[in-house]
Amino acid sequence: MSEASGSMGDRSGADNYLRAVIDSLEDESMVIDRDFRIMEVNEAVLARHGKLREGVVGRHCYEISHGFLEPCCSPLHECPVRAAWDTGRPAQAVHVHLHHVGGEKQERHVHVAASPIMDDRVNAQVAACLMRDVTATMELELRITKAETTLRFKKSSIEVHLRDSGKGSDVEKAISSRDGQRGLGLVGMKERVGLLNGTLHIESSPGSGTRIDIRILVNQEAADG
Repeated sequence: MSEASGSMGDRSGADNYLRAVIDSLEDESMVIDRDFRIMEVNEAVLARHGKLREGVVGRHCYEISHGFLEPCCSPLHECPVRAAWDTGRPAQAVHVHLHHVGGEKQERHVHVAASPIMDDRVNAQVAACLMRDVTATMELELRITKAETTLRFKKSSIEVHLRDSGKGSDVEKAISSRDGQRGLGLVGMKERVGLLNGTLHIESSPGSGTRIDIRILVNQEAADG
């Protein structure tokens, strides 16, 4: 094998590896050009929108994500891609996107993070976007603001108890679901509480509201005693 063919083989292998890494992400990933046309996507984009790759690449990002005929604009949908190009720095925003769920289109709250990709002259020609469905997190935050909240300070811990009488949800199903990343908000809450040496317990079922109990240790010796 010649040196040139070996180099091409190495590049092909690297490209395939990079594609596998990008496709393994549960977050949606897009590369968008200056005309807001989609240059590349990962498998998560295709799954969320129920489309084949040829039905997405080459289309405008606002067509696929929003069903719009024109680019996003303030005040309802400030475009982080445009902001990244204008400032040369990463930008982010929360948008409402249309996702393909169970054969139907549903509105989902999506956190969009856009980063400019510079050319040799340090001009931003394209933008890389990562999009995460944060609907579950936002719904939970809204329910928490409306919930009955009890805060208790004890010798060894701080306890927070929240109760609401809303529609409830199947917590285990949400956490284990790979459809729209519905459980990421709950998992994130549990991880953040864990970082504070605490525990999080959620009880909820459809039609019966939700109960959230958080306990954070502040004095391990008192707890052991």
